[in-house]
Amino acid sequence: MADLPNGLSVAEVAERRSRGEINRVRRQTSRSLGEIVRANMFTRFNALLGTLCAVVLAVGPWQDALFGGVLITNSLIGIVQEWRAKRQLDRLALLHQPHARVRREGQTIEVLLGDIVKDDLIAVERGDQIVVDGVVCAANGLEIDESLLTGESEPQTKTPESELLSGSFVVAGQGWVRATRVGRDAWAHQLAAQARRFVPPQSELSAGINRMLRYVGWVIVPLSALMVATQLLRGTSLNEALLYSAGGVAGMVPEGLVLLTSVALAIGAVRLAQRGALMQELPAIETLARVDVLCLDKTGTLTEGEPVMERLERLDGDADAHDALSALVRSDPAPNATLRAIAAGCDASPAWHATHAVPFSSARKWASASFDGHGTWLLGAPDVLLGGTAAADELRRTVSAHAREGRRVLLLARSDAALVADGLPDAITPVALVLLAERIRADAQSTVAYFAAQGVSLKVISGDHPDTAAEVAQRAGIAGTGAGIDARTLPESASQLGDVMERETVFGRVSPTLKAAMVTALRARGHVVAMIGDGVNDLLALKESDIGIAMGGGSGAAAAVAQAVLTDNRFASLPSIVNEGRRVIGNVERVANLVVTKTVYVMLLAFAIGVADLAFPFLPRHLTLVGSLTIGIPAFFLSLEPTAERARRGFVERVLRFTVPAGVLAAIATFAAYSVTLSYLHGTLEQARSAATLTLFGIALWIVALLVRPLTRLRVGIVAAMAASFVVVASTALLRAFFALEPLPLRIWLGAIGMIVLACSALRGVTSRSDAIQKSPVLPAEPPILSATRALLALWRRHKALIPISVLIFGGSAWLFLGVLEDVLSKDPLMQADLIVYRTLQHVRTPPLDAWMTAMSELGDAAVVVPVVLVVLSWFVWHRRWRAAIYWLAAVGGAEVIVKLLKLALHRVRPNPFASGAESFSFPSSHATLAIVTYGFLAFLLCDGQRHRQRTAIVLVTAVAVSLIAASRLYLGVHWVSDVVAGLSFGLAWVTVLAVGYSLRTIEPIGAKRLMVLVALTLLAGATLHIVRRHAVDVVLYRPVERVERMTATQWRGGAWQTLPVGRVAAVGRIDEPFNVQWAATARTIERVMEANGWQAARSNLAWPAAPATRGVRAAPAIALEFHEGAVPAMAFVRFSDGARGTLLVLRLWPAAEMALPGSTHGTVPIWTGTVTRELPTTGIAWSFSVQSPDEDFTVPAAAFARQFAGAQGVTRDDPVSAAFQRWDGRVWLLCTVTLPDAAGNRTPQYIPNGTCG
Repeated sequence: MADLPNGLSVAEVAERRSRGEINRVRRQTSRSLGEIVRANMFTRFNALLGTLCAVVLAVGPWQDALFGGVLITNSLIGIVQEWRAKRQLDRLALLHQPHARVRREGQTIEVLLGDIVKDDLIAVERGDQIVVDGVVCAANGLEIDESLLTGESEPQTKTPESELLSGSFVVAGQGWVRATRVGRDAWAHQLAAQARRFVPPQSELSAGINRMLRYVGWVIVPLSALMVATQLLRGTSLNEALLYSAGGVAGMVPEGLVLLTSVALAIGAVRLAQRGALMQELPAIETLARVDVLCLDKTGTLTEGEPVMERLERLDGDADAHDALSALVRSDPAPNATLRAIAAGCDASPAWHATHAVPFSSARKWASASFDGHGTWLLGAPDVLLGGTAAADELRRTVSAHAREGRRVLLLARSDAALVADGLPDAITPVALVLLAERIRADAQSTVAYFAAQGVSLKVISGDHPDTAAEVAQRAGIAGTGAGIDARTLPESASQLGDVMERETVFGRVSPTLKAAMVTALRARGHVVAMIGDGVNDLLALKESDIGIAMGGGSGAAAAVAQAVLTDNRFASLPSIVNEGRRVIGNVERVANLVVTKTVYVMLLAFAIGVADLAFPFLPRHLTLVGSLTIGIPAFFLSLEPTAERARRGFVERVLRFTVPAGVLAAIATFAAYSVTLSYLHGTLEQARSAATLTLFGIALWIVALLVRPLTRLRVGIVAAMAASFVVVASTALLRAFFALEPLPLRIWLGAIGMIVLACSALRGVTSRSDAIQKSPVLPAEPPILSATRALLALWRRHKALIPISVLIFGGSAWLFLGVLEDVLSKDPLMQADLIVYRTLQHVRTPPLDAWMTAMSELGDAAVVVPVVLVVLSWFVWHRRWRAAIYWLAAVGGAEVIVKLLKLALHRVRPNPFASGAESFSFPSSHATLAIVTYGFLAFLLCDGQRHRQRTAIVLVTAVAVSLIAASRLYLGVHWVSDVVAGLSFGLAWVTVLAVGYSLRTIEPIGAKRLMVLVALTLLAGATLHIVRRHAVDVVLYRPVERVERMTATQWRGGAWQTLPVGRVAAVGRIDEPFNVQWAATARTIERVMEANGWQAARSNLAWPAAPATRGVRAAPAIALEFHEGAVPAMAFVRFSDGARGTLLVLRLWPAAEMALPGSTHGTVPIWTGTVTRELPTTGIAWSFSVQSPDEDFTVPAAAFARQFAGAQGVTRDDPVSAAFQRWDGRVWLLCTVTLPDAAGNRTPQYIPNGTCG
């Protein structure tokens, strides 16, 4: 090369630094601190959980906001761990940061890549990456691979004044380049910036987690609405509804999933670096754990990096052979390991002057030079130099014999023709064979044995002679090597190449482009391919592989494109590195199973509770306790466990295959324990919640035990420690009170344990089936969903009558529903029909028909429908009919959400609210909607694959059942005709939409006949149990009530008081609060009497203005606002209780009837009904449709109230409704107060204990 200028001076370098013309670009090797904080704190789920935590703190005790503390702690742990990992990785990256050689002030020095400035002279040679844009100043056989930039596969020869782009690689020769664009102005940086505008490809793990988070996000919104609406409609205060719903929503959020993944990958990267692997991309850890094919070149991996020259074997006795070889290898400006080994084995180069030289490249597989007076000499692969010359067959056999002995063989040849460009000259004469030996690494055999034991196939892809590569592979212990395959004979077809790659193990004479094609062929066969390379000939293959691994001692170009770098340059480091990757990914998947299982069972519990109209079975602190003992703490310890099993594809499918059945079983067992405790074991709400918590903990702990199989001492110890921790909490009074757990009687303990045993037995069966499915051959994936147009056309071809019938049914039912809704909103004259039908049906009622219709109505109760829903769902999950399960949940859950929201929005009062036995509001009918949706959509699913007669029978039975349930609601007087018509029409439209959507794809068989039998048995058992338990009470609730709007005092005291309302109706079919006071008096009289006895008019945040405080008298505290028949109390009074500090006695009164007072100047006085309760003053918003007193004691407060009035008369109710209240003795206090003149002529209230109140 020509003489070079001196380069930049120190002053010129400083000047360019000051102008910012320096190659400093922020390299995104890891996230910044700000990005780490944002990623761990400011996520949509953290925002949701933070909002829920704030709501809980505003409306409930702080103990129920524990999940907020866990959220903050987890986020802080994630930030700290990832920050520590970032710092360690950055330090390791700095230690292995590449350098460049630059010429400054006449000297060649090494600088960091980031210290290069504009106009620097940079030395480049074979294996280097061009790091800045520049212009070639001097070149000696300089060839550049620009395939990663331009797609051009052939190397480009560069001469002085040629332009170079950053991101390309030197594949041959050497040269000097003057930097023209550095830093952000360089082509590589601009290309990277443009690429960052697009979403980068994600690993399967990250994509799978994001996919599951999307599923959860879609489901949380409707379930949240269902929970809030259910709690409000069942008579819970707004504060309690928000508290219970917040706990349920918080349990649905898989908040630990993203945190676990980011922390596990960051810490895994640090541990991998400590084992000698610098991960340049974190998702590469996951890919490393899934590798099942490892492609490698034998040189530098199986063998030591530097070969040794054995001898020069002359073929024609040419005396110049030795000198020619020495001169030729020293003429290459950038010799590789082979040329360096030959140079070391030859004497000093003679004074031969090269007039022209072609440096060695992997693509050519030869080097050449022309010397003054000595002709042209070549050195390269014998089969390449000899070509197809038939006369050289004997020489080829000699070469093969040496190759089979494990030697690398090069041919030294000469030619009298001059070199032309980079092509082979004519008339080549073989002169000598150069024999080199390679030493197998001492640890190669053990490494190969490890991969064989782990089921990882090794493919040796070498540029050497196939026999040489095969012999080295055999010595290294690679099984099934056989004879090496000459890559030049491989088929060009990708499918045929894939067949050969599956069959064979060792390949020789592989070109760089063919290496990439071979890797691509393996990936096309579904393999996860790792490529180990150390030179520029491996660049394309490294890019094409799932994970490229560069040897630390290899070229900078290879390290630049690889996802991982073996910094210790040891092939033997791979087993420990692979094991670490498997540990990280295996533990992420294991804990993902725990987290997603929790999400599934909380969602299904919210769904079941919403359909059944029950209080949510957990306080937030209950879920925090169960989650900590069955997810958080076990996950921490299990993440430290080693995992040797190779990770497989299908992360989401595998997780859902376990978590959905496990979550469904956990939800069913927990719901059963909760509802059975309430209904059959006569437990209180607090006891039922404690039983549900115990059941859920037992099942969740069993799930942990299943996931950590095979059990070891450590794993058994973890499970036992979690069980012991729960026992400590349940048996320690202080901890039990903190977590709101009630001591349980033996019957409830036995019921909960029985549910745990049944669920755990079923779980064992589910996991056994899951294991069998995972081990079975993988079937071809189902084709993706067709476009909407093509799907509808396919549906039309299968069922030509279905589309028009569906359109007619949907159009008609939707029109009918919207029409009725409009009439209800506008109070159209159609509503007169409601009144006519109601009165007509009430006049024809008879006791036998009442009993029969009550039983029909009970078939639509949640106690009957919910078991059917859960059994059908379990059937679909057991048989892995996921689409049917999703549509089934959408049918029932979606209908329930919409109906409840309509009820809350319209507040329509029932025709007979006192005996409705259902929700407080009427429109639309929940029974009619739930019946047609549940039984109607089930009938649609069961009809598939049935004969015409069977379909007809299924449809008729369903239609009769739904019609009877709807008719019973009209007959019993709990709904208007418009309510039932709206419920049926909406339900029919909803079922039609879902049926068409379900039919857009090929309908999967669901085992209809066996499912039909199972549903019939479930319906029979559920209906029998429910009717036996509830029928007598429901008959009383649904009996026709003749309201006496006017009565005499004698009639009232003689028994007519029993015709007045028993109490306020709850949302779940029973009276929420009994009316324990009836008072005959004018409103003004009652106010005067209450004021005289120390009571104050109550105030509410939403209804009554605050009563002004008089001097020396405390202001009346706020009380919860309650509704009865859609109206707030006409009067409400409070008094601080004498027996309990800080509690109130509260009296709420509603008008009920009028009483005639013969002989009185007043004529009539109103009769008021109401309840005396003991409550706490409200803080914040207190709004509900019906609020129970805190202690549900209706006897003591009423007795304390009656003692203040001498004329109060106690009478006792004796009916099933009154007997249902365990803390009410059935006593109702009757008061009659009129105003009579005293001696001075002033009218004062007088209590009339007996007589006519006249």
